[in-house]
Amino acid sequence: MEKTLYIKDFSSVEVFIEFLYIHGIHRQARNLCKALGLQLHLTNLKEKYSSKVNLDERTKHQVRSSLKAMAGQEDSSQQSLLNIEDYYQLTAIAQGLQSGSKILEVGTYKGASTLALAIGSEKSSASITCMDLYMGFKNEQMTRVDSPLHNEYLVWQKNVNHYCNRINSIHGSSISGLQRLVSEGVKYDLIFLDSSHALDTFFELALISCLANPNSIIILDDVINYNWVMTTTWAMGLKHFLCFPRFSNKLSIANFKISALPINISYEPNCIFESAMQLDNIFKSFEEDNIKAYTKKHSNSEFTINFCTSI
Repeated sequence: MEKTLYIKDFSSVEVFIEFLYIHGIHRQARNLCKALGLQLHLTNLKEKYSSKVNLDERTKHQVRSSLKAMAGQEDSSQQSLLNIEDYYQLTAIAQGLQSGSKILEVGTYKGASTLALAIGSEKSSASITCMDLYMGFKNEQMTRVDSPLHNEYLVWQKNVNHYCNRINSIHGSSISGLQRLVSEGVKYDLIFLDSSHALDTFFELALISCLANPNSIIILDDVINYNWVMTTTWAMGLKHFLCFPRFSNKLSIANFKISALPINISYEPNCIFESAMQLDNIFKSFEEDNIKAYTKKHSNSEFTINFCTSI
């Protein structure tokens, strides 16, 4: 059996793979490199687009201790949505902020990421604005129905209480909250977006782009190999107002451009996810692990990738 994927507007398969990787389509980039024997190219891409900020051991211990205290037990996995390396990354990035900076967090869950950002921004005394509905935490009852108290909101407040002098909360939907901030003319230096991962994300990023200082940092969770909304949202951002994409575990990181022009990439963002789906379908059609591939060039910007079980 043989399958063929037609690629245009790319000078080589290496450029196409880098294009996939930049947009968080890492699984397909990895599978393609394996089939083509380009593992070294993948290694180079990982290095090129890896976030280079690091955290010292003392601060790592502080993050771990805060998360354990928040959980009230050794296993803090039920209190958080990220892994420990992602929290280290949030803390390390926040450490690079200047004095008096402002942080915006859209989607806080129980406050684990808020703590990571607060620990990292202690030196800069950055203010942190958190935005969430605070409803229906996992494995807990929906207290908005069963109790006269909004217990989820109280849980978040308790968890971040140590840094309450620098933290304020917008309790409500992200769209209305972001619209309010835009109308107030507030600007932020670090923005962490980890909300519903649904259609709202398109509008959230558009509004966030109006709240970002030039060269400010944005961090998104679940862009990498997640769904078409996150892939396309990230792609639209990279096309219009984001630059210097980099990755760390589950996190996708970029800076806001100082100027909206020029447009970074001449393509339509929806084609990114289409390319990923085509590759997924091809790899799924081969049940064997030993898929091989080779390319055939048709012009300076057109080629085909041919897949088979053996060459």
